[in-house]
Amino acid sequence: MKDMTNKSEMIAQQSTRQSTTNRKSKASLLLGLGLGLAVVITGLSSCGNSGKSNKETEVYNACSSIADYRAYMNTYGAKGKYYKDAKNVVDRYVADSVEKAQTRERKWKKEEAEEECFKKCTTVAGCETYLKEYPQGKYVEEVIAMQQELEAANEKALKVENEMYSKCTTIAGCESYLKAYPQGRFVTEVQKMKAELELKEKGTSGKKLTVKPEKKAGDKKIGIKK
Repeated sequence: MKDMTNKSEMIAQQSTRQSTTNRKSKASLLLGLGLGLAVVITGLSSCGNSGKSNKETEVYNACSSIADYRAYMNTYGAKGKYYKDAKNVVDRYVADSVEKAQTRERKWKKEEAEEECFKKCTTVAGCETYLKEYPQGKYVEEVIAMQQELEAANEKALKVENEMYSKCTTIAGCESYLKAYPQGRFVTEVQKMKAELELKEKGTSGKKLTVKPEKKAGDKKIGIKK
């Protein structure tokens, strides 16, 4: 009887231990499953974020124009991984564009001013002004040739004027000079010479000769007898 009781207690104890072991195994199994699921979920989440990050990187690295960088900024916004870099590229482009535009405008104004100065090279003075203002200008050679031609023409004109002036010894000569050179170098002097010649001619023609009447034969003095 005692042996049976001992066996029963041993069986009960073994059953209890087995039950406890089974519960621990189940708990361990559930814990393991939970941890595994968490790892899987974390991995899937990480893969999703990694895929998104890789896609953004690919989009940014593919940017080859300002339009591409602006498209990236519009797509990913200020929170984008490369937003600041893209913005710096765009800002530099804008700054460079403004500077280039200002440089072109200054160049155009300078070229326009040079064109206007060149148009005035119709006199020796105009040519001298151009060469002084634009010693490295694009019309330098042409202006130098024009200046030489103008100086030769001026020298020839001065020679002709001097010859006409030398003929101002008559009223007709003075009138010819004044007609040909209304703004000539000797205008004042020729006008004075002409006035003197005209006065001299007028004075000569204004003198009258006194002619005595001839006596006729037969003319007698009539006397009065007292």
